[in-house]
Amino acid sequence: MPGPPPSSPPPFPLSGRLILITGGNGTIAAATAVAVARRGAAVVLGCRRPDAAAAAVREVREAVPAASVRSHPLDLSSPASVAAFARAFAPPAARPAALLNAAATGNLFGVSVRGLWCALTRRPLAGNGTEGGGVAAGCPPPELVVNAVGVAALTAAICGAGAASPPPLVVNLSSRAHRQAHLPSLLRALEGAPPPNGVAGAVRAAFGYPPYADAKLANLLAVRAAAAAIVRGGSRGSGGGGGMVVAVHPGVVASGLFPTPLRAVLRALPPRVRAAVGGRDASVVGEELADLLQRGLTGGLGGSGGGDSLVHGGYYVPGGRLGVVGSMVTPAAVRAYERAMARALVACGFVERGGGASA
Repeated sequence: MPGPPPSSPPPFPLSGRLILITGGNGTIAAATAVAVARRGAAVVLGCRRPDAAAAAVREVREAVPAASVRSHPLDLSSPASVAAFARAFAPPAARPAALLNAAATGNLFGVSVRGLWCALTRRPLAGNGTEGGGVAAGCPPPELVVNAVGVAALTAAICGAGAASPPPLVVNLSSRAHRQAHLPSLLRALEGAPPPNGVAGAVRAAFGYPPYADAKLANLLAVRAAAAAIVRGGSRGSGGGGGMVVAVHPGVVASGLFPTPLRAVLRALPPRVRAAVGGRDASVVGEELADLLQRGLTGGLGGSGGGDSLVHGGYYVPGGRLGVVGSMVTPAAVRAYERAMARALVACGFVERGGGASA
């Protein structure tokens, strides 16, 4: 007698799952929102600008007419905004299955006259705040606040002790650029200190790529720190979420981090040429991130668990394969990052002195 027919993957494997995506109007975030909405997930896009939020929601609904998608204000430089977002989407208000930290700001190939001036005059890079406000004097540089400090604050607020049971899967967008980071510069920036002395310090402060690389190292160190903390607490995470944290290098995508002319050139290249220079289509990256989220939430792309589940604290590269992190991601670096980030969270007002989160 023939056996039962092989089971096929469910048509909507993420049905009933709530996925929060920061930087919701960004290229990668929007593409991922479309991909997970097609798989049945409910999506909340955290966006700073209302006009961009409306456009992002419209883009998802045009691609997936039946999508359950909405936006919510989120300015990662503002402690009040981060706290409000967490109140809206942490229990008991909601039970998110996953948090994708995709927000990023900066100009990869820009030149900062202010950064160079701070390096030459030995002044901290923290200023009067970003366009969205919320950055206090004595904080890290505004870009680092958005790209790393605000991300850490939001993750702690959504996934912190008592906030969610089980805590959601957390995916941080990192980058292979973390290999070009400079750990001492990152730690100094998190502590609100001036850039390092000398020509190297001036170059790192003046150009957009080095601070971006440092922020991506911070996103990766955050994952390793969170993974270590969860293991210390007795839960390693599993294929069903349960506090799992991973980092992802999505590849080079022509996003808003590139200057407009270069972005236009990358997008105009034929697909094979673009791939040859390292460029990737956002829609492909979105599908890969949706695969990763599905693997983390269900234990596999078929929804039935097995060897397809994620590795807790892992660093993934295009195609969903485990990648090898740079040599500076060591246990000592993780501990130094934890100390510097704890100070940054207090200095920026995300955490009150004494340990409590700002309301």
